[in-house]
Amino acid sequence: MPRKLDLMVMIGGRMVRVLDATLRTIRLETVGGVAPGDIRITLYPIGGDGRVETEAGVEAVARVIDQNDKASHLAFIVSTYPLSKLIISSLAHRQGIEPYHRKIGL
Repeated sequence: MPRKLDLMVMIGGRMVRVLDATLRTIRLETVGGVAPGDIRITLYPIGGDGRVETEAGVEAVARVIDQNDKASHLAFIVSTYPLSKLIISSLAHRQGIEPYHRKIGL
């Protein structure tokens, strides 16, 4: 069984756990009450000690594409390199693989 994805997102002034992610979308614990349209969010990694690494946050613009009582789904408007790098690193860590490659800095 894979580990949880070690990401949090600041959305609407609240810190919410990221349940799953791709380079185009994220699924969060239910946020509720987020207005439709484009919103600014910040993704943060969770360190090995369980602390949210606020100094390593990556800003993004996303659009709410679905909300229900179990999860909120957002689509990134633009997938930037820092955003992609954070998501790839988190997904690799969840699967127990080391994503680092010296030449590309992942």
